[in-house]
Parts: sequence; C-alpha cells; structure tokens
Amino acid sequence: MQHLKPWLLAAGFSERVIEDKFVGFGQGYKSMSPALRDLESIILEKKLRHGAHPVLQWCASNCVIALDDAGNRKLSKKRSTGRIDGMTALTMAFGVTPMRAPTFDVEALIA
Repeated sequence: MQHLKPWLLAAGFSERVIEDKFVGFGQGYKSMSPALRDLESIILEKKLRHGAHPVLQWCASNCVIALDDAGNRKLSKKRSTGRIDGMTALTMAFGVTPMRAPTFDVEALIA
C-alpha cells in the first residue's frame, strides 16, 4: 500500500476512500502463511470455483512453496518455474477477506 497510495491520491482518490476501500497486505511469511492455509483448505475441499481459467491454472502449476524456520509458508517467486501472480493475488484475497466486516447481515437475509 505504501507504493500504491501515492498513485491513488494522484488519481483523485481521497484519503477516506483509500482507507475505506483498500487494505494493505504483505507478501511475507507472516501474512501469507495463514492465507495460503485457508486457500489450500478450500482447494482440498473442492470448494474453489475458478471456471477452469487457463491463466490461473498455469500460475498454479508454476507455484513452489517456501518454508521458513518457524514452519510458515508462502509462495516463492524465486523458486517457481514461471509466473505465479494469479495465485499470489488469489492467496492475498483469501488473506484479506476475513479482515473486513460484512457490510450487511447475511443471517438476516436467510430468515
């Protein structure tokens, strides 16, 4: 976000809009490990629907996992065989989603 925020401001976004609509998310072990765990869980449960998107499939086939001394994991761009950007973005989406409270009460719609 530190690199994106100045560009957003220059494009006319207000500080308030940036604060409300954007969430910073790192690509280090601390942020990526829980996000990767959640994504893997959904994949293994066969709950991820991506429409057999060829670019995402290609990115997934290129992925290599890096492990730190504490057992945390993240996708490794350095060790991967090709582009992994789609999977990195998907992993980050899984990581940032729980950070945001729902804007409406889903349970209230089910009654």
